[in-house]
Amino acid sequence: MADWTVLIAERFLLLALDPVNGVVRLPRSDTDMGQLCAAGLLLELIAQHRVQFGERGISLESALPPNHPLLEASCHALPEVGETDVATALSLIEHRMRPLQRSLLDSLFRRDFLHRVRTWRFWDPTALRYPLRSIQARNEAIAHLNEAALRPRASPAGFALLLLADVAGLLPMHLDAAHHEQASSALVMLNRVSRDDPAFALAAVRTALLA
Repeated sequence: MADWTVLIAERFLLLALDPVNGVVRLPRSDTDMGQLCAAGLLLELIAQHRVQFGERGISLESALPPNHPLLEASCHALPEVGETDVATALSLIEHRMRPLQRSLLDSLFRRDFLHRVRTWRFWDPTALRYPLRSIQARNEAIAHLNEAALRPRASPAGFALLLLADVAGLLPMHLDAAHHEQASSALVMLNRVSRDDPAFALAAVRTALLA
């Protein structure tokens, strides 16, 4: 499966989803899934060089149309001119694309990675579950995460996935002890990157998520 066919945010959801029940459950109950999904889309724009960092924040860079409708919607959620700080950018993407998590899961469903099952509850007749359909897709997301743990700087998209999984508390579920230690060391280094470091953008997103 080529990297461009699955977004960072979609790989993240494949890691976070209970494959049998089809419900996203994170180890940290205080984690904001909307923010994490928004971060996944913003990190995708960064990895594709569609935003740039200035003195006061980020701004849209590329005039070319994105290769995914959710990325196009993310671009429309951001101001067309001027710079926006990262925290505000995440809030804009989350609020203007709400319900973002469902949109990402529906995107995976439409490409046959997930099933979609309606749960008829008297308090929520529109509730949906997304049991895993493609074991290969989930295994590839896990492999992508493990590759990033070993060589985080080799792929901006892999490093971004590692970052999201760490903030969500998912690393112990998918990495062995050795990979987890290497991943943690790489993520801690983000606390000390300079503005001219290629990983500065990832560090800025991580800071906004942990604030």
